[in-house]
Amino acid sequence: MTSRLRNANGKTVAAIVLVCVMALLWGRVLLKDKAGPATAVAQELQQLEQVNTQPSQSDKILAVKLNVVEGRHDALTSNMFSTDHWRAFDLGNSAVNISDSQDNLETRHQANLEKIAKTLNLEAMIRDADGKPYQIFVNDAILTVGSVLTVKEGPEQYELTLKEIGENEAVFDWNKTSITLKMTETVEK
Repeated sequence: MTSRLRNANGKTVAAIVLVCVMALLWGRVLLKDKAGPATAVAQELQQLEQVNTQPSQSDKILAVKLNVVEGRHDALTSNMFSTDHWRAFDLGNSAVNISDSQDNLETRHQANLEKIAKTLNLEAMIRDADGKPYQIFVNDAILTVGSVLTVKEGPEQYELTLKEIGENEAVFDWNKTSITLKMTETVEK
């Protein structure tokens, strides 16, 4: 057997040493007296009783008045319920701000709709048996009267409703604003 141990590699020796250490530890646990946990609990209770019955001078709590620096400690600085710095709750000069912002908003929408009108392309018209157009093909979508075309311009999204289809044009509406798209005419030779 000693010859086998001499020829054993390092992993085998490490495994044998670990098994011996494990056996030694389990032997200590099993052969020791059985009063371990109960004795520990009783000792803890005794220590707690000694601490509670003997108040020390260092355990007293004293109130100390702190200095108040004006501008730093006299107001809450991060009140999460305050709406002072929120733009959505700006209530100062509301009558003037609303009319100015509405004019500015209408101008921005008008500019965006002009950009949208330049990007829309009326590619085809589908006609019925009588030759009247009843569907159009705009920006990879087939639309009929009353259909909604959703177009995004920057961060804003516009829903244009197809109001009417003419012989060579289509009229879209958005909030009382009309956009007229005309078919590009091809010249045949």
